[in-house]
Amino acid sequence: MLACAAVALAILPAIAPAQTLLEAAYEPAGDQLIVTIAYQGTHPDHVFALDWEACRKAADGRQTAVARIIDKDGKDVARQDFRVERRFDLAGLACRPADVTLRLGPVSNRTVSVPAASR
Repeated sequence: MLACAAVALAILPAIAPAQTLLEAAYEPAGDQLIVTIAYQGTHPDHVFALDWEACRKAADGRQTAVARIIDKDGKDVARQDFRVERRFDLAGLACRPADVTLRLGPVSNRTVSVPAASR
């Protein structure tokens, strides 16, 4: 019976839980965050969006912000590995300059320093 359960689990397609934030950087020319994401799915065109939390002040006085990266295709079946670069506009960032922590899932994080907005 245990062998049957193991075979059934191996046959069932997995939902794509494996998402990793590989790199993140601020790009001044476009005033954007450039993020490299690895994930599993059936296609390379997953749509990712930022969900901004409220800005906070750190103990040292610096402003901080957290943005969760949401995979709009997160229920895609995990069949292939993909690595994509996505650009995110900073219009949703309420405080600048700030240290922005990007979060993808429970353990994949990157922090990027974003300067004051240019005028």
